[in-house]
Amino acid sequence: MGNRANLILQKHHSNNKLVLEANNQLPFFWLLMLDLNTIEKSESQFLNCFESQNENCERNFKINKTVLEKNTKISKEYIKRFHPDLTTKHEQFSEYIKNIISDNFIELDFIEISNFYSSPTEFLNEIKKTLSSIKEMKLLDEKDLSEYLSDPNYFYLVGYDNYVNIEQKFSDFSKDYNQLHIDIANQKEVKHKEKERINKLKKKDKREKMLYGLFVSIVGFFMFIIHIIMIIYDDDMKSGRGIRGIIFGLIFMIYGLYKIKKTNTNKELS
Repeated sequence: MGNRANLILQKHHSNNKLVLEANNQLPFFWLLMLDLNTIEKSESQFLNCFESQNENCERNFKINKTVLEKNTKISKEYIKRFHPDLTTKHEQFSEYIKNIISDNFIELDFIEISNFYSSPTEFLNEIKKTLSSIKEMKLLDEKDLSEYLSDPNYFYLVGYDNYVNIEQKFSDFSKDYNQLHIDIANQKEVKHKEKERINKLKKKDKREKMLYGLFVSIVGFFMFIIHIIMIIYDDDMKSGRGIRGIIFGLIFMIYGLYKIKKTNTNKELS
């Protein structure tokens, strides 16, 4: 669980569609769709929504196709100049948004993310400062770079489409993004198999320890019984040999039971 941010397609005469979602941060490529005018136009509504905690109020920042194309042009130039390694990924994202927006609106809902700041105003001021740097083609300061580009992972740049309800998901559009899904799924499968292998080895080890403890206990028990019988029926065994046999039998039984108990205790703890 965390503070979510949502990228939503607002469709005319239809239910809105969740396009992408993020957790605890605003993805960098979402930020590049915005501009100062879009923020300032909806700022007061956003702040009122934050204060009222009313989820039904106008809390989102809306971007139409015209604004998107203008901001995409600026952001492409910015990416090529300062982050050329992200050019292909940014072009894929931009083309995808352009492909689905048509005459609709893209909405950014990141009111929950502002909870990480001392106030929503501080959050919006940080965004506006960053957007000003992008518009003026200035490299972001270290703080902003660490916030938005601390991890070049594709998910951190565009968000996740695991649980979205749009017809064409981003992973259907981008082979790179889809491959990332596949790679992570494979990593999880490898980790799962490795965990199963370790668990099997642990179970085998515990089983062997239990059998060892049981075997030692049984050996000790028979040593104990046999030497008692021998002492009863053989006067020669009443000397030290018989007593030592009983003592060793008891020691073996106690040690074996101790190993069984310790193995069971470790099993419960694990």
